[in-house]
Amino acid sequence: MFYRFLICGRALLTVAIVMAAVLISITTSLASTSAQFANVAPLPGDGVAIDSSGNIDSQGAFQINIPVAYTPRWGFLDLPVYNGHHPGGDQKGDFGNGTGFLGAGFGSHRALFISAMQTSHVFSEAKVISAQLSLLPETKNLPALSIGTQDIFEREKGNRSLYGVATKQLSIGGSCIYTTLGYGGGRFQHSFFGGLCAPAGDQFSITAEYDGYQFNTGMGWRPGGKKGWATVLVGYNGHAGMVAGIGTAFDFTKR
Repeated sequence: MFYRFLICGRALLTVAIVMAAVLISITTSLASTSAQFANVAPLPGDGVAIDSSGNIDSQGAFQINIPVAYTPRWGFLDLPVYNGHHPGGDQKGDFGNGTGFLGAGFGSHRALFISAMQTSHVFSEAKVISAQLSLLPETKNLPALSIGTQDIFEREKGNRSLYGVATKQLSIGGSCIYTTLGYGGGRFQHSFFGGLCAPAGDQFSITAEYDGYQFNTGMGWRPGGKKGWATVLVGYNGHAGMVAGIGTAFDFTKR
């Protein structure tokens, strides 16, 4: 009984730390007025749920505009497209800030994810290459750890975004919760970011996060179930407004 109490207490403490970090990050970024790619990020776990091994899994970690530390491995291909509003614009106006990217996983033990992204709103600055490298796998007591960079070649001045991120799966009251906590520069406003994700069966994921610039909430739906290749995302970015689209992901090493 004491062991169960200890595990539950540790889980609740972890959630509390994540939420505290989120609140701290708000105070450190009150002067922020804009952020690069404020709809959906071209990073692992954004729009497509993945498990701790980096595999496609509807019951895995799922976020919108922050990375998860689970890094896809060799065989993973991701090709999503989304549409939303440009941050700072009229959220009731033109719904035309489209984003799309191609992502791929490399390696196995030390996984590497690389993505190439384009947005429709600003063509000249927005051809962006990003990457994430796994450092440590998730264990029973420790989170997965990864580091990465969004906009490696700094196509938009000041927005090369180095970051570190940790993700841990918790069981609270019999339900699975993924907690993610990280810190990043550039697009992440030199502050903490964090998120929570709750899978709901084999077809749905619900997520909430703070990305250093805004709060985001959303839901993912996979018509094909646990290993389905398509995920429909409907969400809301705190400053940019509504975002919607579809993420497609495959593992070409599996039939």
